Amino acid sequence: MRYARVRCGERVLGFLWASADGAAGYEPRNAAGAAAFEAGVPWLSRLRSARLRGVRAPEALEELLGAAAEGRGGGSVVEPVVYGAVSLDALEDLSGRS
Repeated sequence: MRYARVRCGERVLGFLWASADGAAGYEPRNAAGAAAFEAGVPWLSRLRSARLRGVRAPEALEELLGAAAEGRGGGSVVEPVVYGAVSLDALEDLSGRS
């Protein structure tokens, strides 16, 4: 599984992720509060759009690296760096969810 951090300024709001099996999503960072959940809306929409165009999850994540969200994202951007995680559970631990 690969992921990239979603930021607003210096604040990490959450993580966009994609797995080799075709799954992709957004994991909000609990410490960022409601802003973390709102920031996920445009990114999830972009992931869905990529899927409808037939883009595989890992490539969709690559497309979003360095991108900025318009509208509800509150000025969030996806960092241009990709990290690895052992599993979605590990990423949830990183987000503070578990």
